[in-house]
Amino acid sequence: MKRLQVKVEAIYAVEVPDDYNFKDDDYTAIISEHLESQNTTAQNEFYEHMEVICSDCGISLLLDDEQEDGKCAQCNAVEDEL
Repeated sequence: MKRLQVKVEAIYAVEVPDDYNFKDDDYTAIISEHLESQNTTAQNEFYEHMEVICSDCGISLLLDDEQEDGKCAQCNAVEDEL
């Protein structure tokens, strides 16, 4: 069985009130409001920033053969040698 491994990476900077409590306040609501103001959703952002990576070493898979196997060429080569 193969393994699919992905990473999701995005950074958002959102203005919050001066009295915002980073420990206690619900940041998900503020992020959701920000995304809605940008005419998108958290689900769209998640999938837009998702990238398939090597199931062994975690680097991005760029070649069609790599994406088909779920492993980068280097990890595939090492596995073939064993």
